[in-house]
Amino acid sequence: MNSGGRLFVSGPLPENKQMFYDIIKEATGAAIPPMPGSSRFKGDIFNTISKIFAKTELHKFENHLTFPEVAPFIDYVRASLGEDRKLWTSMFNGPDEYEALIGKIEAVAKKWFLMILSWDAVRCYITS
Repeated sequence: MNSGGRLFVSGPLPENKQMFYDIIKEATGAAIPPMPGSSRFKGDIFNTISKIFAKTELHKFENHLTFPEVAPFIDYVRASLGEDRKLWTSMFNGPDEYEALIGKIEAVAKKWFLMILSWDAVRCYITS
């Protein structure tokens, strides 16, 4: 890189999946384990870049992941919490506990989804 050049780096931030984490935390009552990407990007990775370059800026790109109903959200949860990922296994031991955990998360997700639909209905009523 030439002197005075620019470097663009993109990475996940912990708040990117805040609602996902909030639903899981409410369902389990447990702290969310550190995520290797988002947990490190805002801290370790960005701090290292800041030490190397004279000027650094963190710009947040808002790109919300939305689900039209609970079922695709649960598919996403299953993909994220799968045993093969080894990130969430502190929350369950084996397939039975995994399925019980998914059931708790699904119950909370249904509650959240109904609250969001209710709020959207109220907001539509107020603005129309």
